Formats: sequence, structure tokens, C-alpha cells
Amino acid sequence: MGIYVFNTEYLLEALHTVREHDFGKHIIPKAVANDRVYAFLFKGYWRDVGTIKSYWDGNMDLLDPNSGLDLENWHVRTNVEEEGRISDRPPAALKPGCLVQNSVISPGCIIEGYVENSVISPGVHVGKGARVKNSVVMHNTKILARAEIENCILDKIITVGENAKIGISEQNIPNREFPDHLDCGLVVIGKGAVIPADCIIGTNVIVYPYVKASDFPNGEVASGMTIHKKS
Repeated sequence: MGIYVFNTEYLLEALHTVREHDFGKHIIPKAVANDRVYAFLFKGYWRDVGTIKSYWDGNMDLLDPNSGLDLENWHVRTNVEEEGRISDRPPAALKPGCLVQNSVISPGCIIEGYVENSVISPGVHVGKGARVKNSVVMHNTKILARAEIENCILDKIITVGENAKIGISEQNIPNREFPDHLDCGLVVIGKGAVIPADCIIGTNVIVYPYVKASDFPNGEVASGMTIHKKS
């Protein structure tokens, strides 16, 4: 994964002349072999985030002072809001009784519980008594009171119900539907999903976007399972 600049005509031609269209495996090797290619030698932080585990690792690098990823001095500017909206959220609110350790807490967050070794995006609410550990939580997700999540990647506008427990298991059974993509113990929950109160979810679990609480078969999701949105 990197930053590439192509002539438009070259890519249009590649659609018809290159059998497969992976940039790293097919397009660029062909260009290097047959055409004129220029490269810039970049000496800063770089990581391929083409897998779930490497994406999680990249986020954890934000928390490691020895990773080489120094946002304070990098001077990279980005709009942290979706749909092109300019960020105008208030500062994060850390409520009495909360505890935050080695984490990134973004503007607009309300933290009433415990957050450790996690990257928390704008607008996230961690309720009273809730625990978030080793996780990536995206915009406007709500983790309600006494819920616990560990080793998770949560997309935007998810609701985790009270007393739910996600990713807390000693089992490491690969995901049954996608064993080649999720076998590292993480849990991946899609945008807009609602996790019911008191639900227990194991490791290597995938929850599809916009799944409702009623889509869960019972109060427990075993490690390696996938929850789909019912029609």
C-alpha cells in the first residue's frame, strides 16, 4: 500500500491489458518492466494495512512512542469528520471516576469508564463502569454502562448494550466464514450495529453492519462466528 500517481490513460489501458488488477502484484510490476516509473525514497513511518491485524497494529502504533509514528511533529493535516464536514466538536470530557491509560481520546468524546491502550475517535461515549482495552473505536459509537470490550475494531455509530462483554475469551478459533482473514483474536463490528445488553461475544467474531439486537440468536456468540443482518 502506498501513494501512486498515474496518467489516466495508462490505467484505462491496464484495464484491458493486465489480467489482474492488484497494484502491488500486477500493475506496478508491469509498469516497472515495460514503462517509465519514478520513485520517491520515503524514510519515515510506513506500514501496510492490508489486513485486519495490520490495521489494528497500525492503530496501536499511535500509542507506542518507539514506533516512529509521531503525530505531534508529523504535521499531517486531515479532516477527521466524514462527509466533508469541518470538525467543530468540543474537547473530550473526562468525567469523575473515569480512568484513561495510554490511549488517544479524540474531541467530542465523553469518557465515564475505563479506557486502556485504545484509539478512540471523535464523539465516542464510554459509559459509567464500561471498560475498553486494546481496541479501535470509531466515530459516535456508544459503549453503555458496564459493557466490556477487548481486542476489538468497532466501526462508526455502533451501540454496545449495557453489561455486554466482547472479545474477552481465551479461545482463539478462526472465523468460520473467513478463516484466512480473521484468526488473530480480534472482533470486528460493522457500522451501525446494535449489540444487545448482556450479550457475550467471543474472539474472531464478525458482526455485519446495521445488525440489530434482534438479529442475535441468543445471549452468546461463540468464538469464530459471524452475525449477519436479517432481512
